[in-house]
Amino acid sequence: MAYTVRSILGKIRLHRSDLREAELDYITQETVRKICRLTMLAQKMVVLPFVGPTAQLALTDSAGEDVNRVHLVRIQESTINTPSAPSFTSVTSGGTLSAGTYIYKVVAVGPQGWISLPSASSNSIVVTLNSVNTITLPAAPTTQYGFDHFTLYRSTNGGSTWSVASPFYAASASVVDNGSLTFVSSALPTYATGDYKTMSETNEVFMNDTLPKPDSSFGDPMVWAFDALTSTINLYPPASNAYANGGNLEVTYSYIPRGEIDTVPLPPEAEDGIIYGTLAEAYIFTGPSQNIQLGKMYETKFNNETSNLKSVAIQGNSGRMAIPANPLGGRRKKPFGAFGSSSGWGW
Repeated sequence: MAYTVRSILGKIRLHRSDLREAELDYITQETVRKICRLTMLAQKMVVLPFVGPTAQLALTDSAGEDVNRVHLVRIQESTINTPSAPSFTSVTSGGTLSAGTYIYKVVAVGPQGWISLPSASSNSIVVTLNSVNTITLPAAPTTQYGFDHFTLYRSTNGGSTWSVASPFYAASASVVDNGSLTFVSSALPTYATGDYKTMSETNEVFMNDTLPKPDSSFGDPMVWAFDALTSTINLYPPASNAYANGGNLEVTYSYIPRGEIDTVPLPPEAEDGIIYGTLAEAYIFTGPSQNIQLGKMYETKFNNETSNLKSVAIQGNSGRMAIPANPLGGRRKKPFGAFGSSSGWGW
């Protein structure tokens, strides 16, 4: 469950009630940023679309946070091209459609379940009550691993909201929408899915103004390097025009929050570390409750908690160790982590 800076402040005020709340709030937020920077536990995953040929992609956080470290980059090698837009006509009687401004889109689906980006919108028609719409679907888009069917999306308010039809449709099919089709409210897909390959990381070291990896020949990217100065992900070799129809990079990175922090972007294990780190700074402040010795003690506890959190980050997992009861008596330890299993050990 997410926790907030406000919930932590209540515990800290008991120790330094002589300090103003704004001072304690500032120290707490700076401690959260420090833990995010040291442990890299605050992470996000984004999908960066690109069109080849290209040598680098910009990585910017949508919320304006500082990118701390890029951890994993996966490239989408196989995609389904975006289909052409459908078209439709409408007659004013014979159905049970509600009045509205109707628009249709399609999404192509492959036999593996991969989906394309939504097509462009069809023509728009202001439909009257009890009308019947006849939609002509486009031809199948080109795809390396086959096409299976179209999913049909409809908007009745000019594109403000969308719903998806439950049946699936073949390419170039003619679909009659007379009010009998079942449409369920659904957002349009925001990126194409497909086959992803994990890329290796390399160091980008400049020597004599040259790159250690050749950047003049294009091909299928195999490795990546993150340039923190320009906040770009450089691909080696750069993506060739084989990606002219587009591809995606799935990027996992850690970040450092900027501005006012409300919800703490760290796992529950970090709460003790935030409290100890804040108290270590707070007890150094001049005031009736100043206690430098206590500040040093809490600094030691903060360093220990940070070491534990780094272990959590290395394992790639968060969670306390569960110790369920052993039916034969005694206790049985059961680990949960990237390198653990559900088998456990004990007696």
